[in-house]
Amino acid sequence: MSYTVFIREPDADFFVITNLLQELGYRQKTLNDYSYFIEHRENTVQVAMNKTVTFYINEQLSLSALETMRRMIVDVKNRAGGVISEADYHIGYLQDGTKTGLFRNWERWISFLHAARFNTIQGTHVRVYDTMYNQLGEGVLLSYDIAEDTEGIVRISSCRLKTEEGICKLSASPYVIVEATGEWIEPEKA
Repeated sequence: MSYTVFIREPDADFFVITNLLQELGYRQKTLNDYSYFIEHRENTVQVAMNKTVTFYINEQLSLSALETMRRMIVDVKNRAGGVISEADYHIGYLQDGTKTGLFRNWERWISFLHAARFNTIQGTHVRVYDTMYNQLGEGVLLSYDIAEDTEGIVRISSCRLKTEEGICKLSASPYVIVEATGEWIEPEKA
């Protein structure tokens, strides 16, 4: 089973679209079939002569791989024109039960997931990075501030950590990445 996303009525012709796919790393399988592997899973695209580009996205991809696939589809759409539409599938739900897809309610779903994750890691030992994965610090996450990024996704803009040296505030532009280490912290040290 796969998630199916269409680009309907692109302005670009068949050859421009297939060249775009190859620029993005897709490999040609047949005249109009292309494949792209991410996380050792195949994702395919069919470029039809009737002016429809159909992406079949493996449903076993991680969230970051889904974000990569989404960006690739947006890139093709922005460069080839057309309208993105989705088949009747869903990859998750919002808190109110609304279904989400790669384009349908995506920003709200990602924000919902991030908020739940942020709440879960508060009070645990974390490492904090900038968006280039340069480590900024580590310690027990005491609090965090959130802001929307340019895509409308809620991210941690800054956080307060309890470290061996005391309490510090870390921030980076456009946001920080906070990852739980899984290390056990004794209550009297936290």
